[in-house]
Amino acid sequence: MGKKISASRVTADDVARAAGVSRSVVSRTFTKGASVSAKRRKLVLEAAEKLGYEPNIAARVLAGKASNVVGILTGPLLNPFLADLLDKLSDGLREAGFLPTLFKVDTASDAKSILPLIAQYHMVSTIVMGISPSAQISKFFSGQSQMPIILNLGVLRDVEAANISTDHFKGGMLAAQALLDGGARNPAVVTRQIEAGIYEERAAGFRYVLDQAGVQCTSLQVTEGSYQAGHEAMLRLSKSEKHPDAIFFGNDVMALGGLDALRIDLGLSVPGDVAVVGYDDIPSAALGAYRISTIRQPVRKLASMAVAAIVDFENSGAADLTTSMIAPAYVPRDTI
Repeated sequence: MGKKISASRVTADDVARAAGVSRSVVSRTFTKGASVSAKRRKLVLEAAEKLGYEPNIAARVLAGKASNVVGILTGPLLNPFLADLLDKLSDGLREAGFLPTLFKVDTASDAKSILPLIAQYHMVSTIVMGISPSAQISKFFSGQSQMPIILNLGVLRDVEAANISTDHFKGGMLAAQALLDGGARNPAVVTRQIEAGIYEERAAGFRYVLDQAGVQCTSLQVTEGSYQAGHEAMLRLSKSEKHPDAIFFGNDVMALGGLDALRIDLGLSVPGDVAVVGYDDIPSAALGAYRISTIRQPVRKLASMAVAAIVDFENSGAADLTTSMIAPAYVPRDTI
């Protein structure tokens, strides 16, 4: 009986000998899209499983021999919506036969230290989400053979990439109409000051509907889209000369903080005294203690369209550098 090979030392040559095939057949078996007969593939996979063989994907990527790696360049995942989008995107990529590889930065300017690393990976595509693509990022991807995808960052011009996004302007319009239908006469909007323009798009859609209705709006910008920021914003608005009777928060996380400030700190009734609408439809927004009316983003569709764009690019070799805007939906609950 032969000596068993340690899994940590199993090589492609070992698998080839066990399967009775050449080393190139083993390599092709673990290369997406490579030609290999069903019979030989079966022999290789069975031998690999028996020996505990795992292909060195990282080495193949750096050598330019991997064709199934998709990069995901993202900012902080503090908003549960972004975490959910990343989760569904990763699942979709794996189901389609791709290997998702995450590159995380705090701001768009931090990406300059990551771009050289991304350049070492010979990837099918890189998806940018949760962070606005700076001029440096846009220029970098325009010179790459891979297809860049800008995911859910709103309307972006002069960027050579497939742009797939929720229609955030439309989402703001839906929020305004819901509050107006609920009787709002002195609404306010709380948005975030960040590089990405999606919050401003939401606020612009909100103000557009109010302007059409002849209703003035109070606007307040905060530095981050956190629970604490929403809580503090609500307390600030309560001290203004015009006390709002309805508030649109740029995301659900801020709406949670604002709602607690209204009910706990200020002792007000929601929606009796002040109506509230959020944005994203994160799981916490539906909890019994909050039940926030919100604007739902089509997270599954965003992820599936990004994966479909990569599959089309791989099959045709031509990138569809267009903008696809997906309609959001208003979800009525107990805060309007």
